[in-house]
Amino acid sequence: MTTMYIGQILVAKRIERKQKDGTIAYHAQVSLQFETIDKMGEKEISMENIQLPINELDTLKSSVGKYLSIPYTTINTKNGTYTFPDDNLLYRIYDNNPLAQIVETTNQAAQTTNQKKPDK
Repeated sequence: MTTMYIGQILVAKRIERKQKDGTIAYHAQVSLQFETIDKMGEKEISMENIQLPINELDTLKSSVGKYLSIPYTTINTKNGTYTFPDDNLLYRIYDNNPLAQIVETTNQAAQTTNQKKPDK
C-alpha cells in the first residue's frame, strides 16, 4: 500500500550514518510538520524526519517553508507492519499546502460540531 506524507519543510540538512562496514554514508534529512484540526476542533501537529539521497539536499534547502509530499510504502510481514519512504516514487514540492482546502473544511466542520445547540 502506498500513502503520502505531506508536511511543511522546516529544516533540511546533511547527516552522516555509519554503515555496517564502517564507512560513512551521507544523506539529506528533511524535517516536516503537518498541522490539521481534529473532530473536536483541537489542533493536531505531527513531525517526521525523513532521510533522502544526499543529492537532493540543495533542492530541499531551497524549499524550506514549502510543502513536501513524499510517498510511503507499507508492507505487512509475519514480523510486523513496516512503513518507509518509497525510493521508487518521486516526491513533490508545493508552494502552498495541497491539503489546505481539506484542512479548512475540517476546521469548519469541527467548529459547527462544537457549537452549543440553543436551548428550547
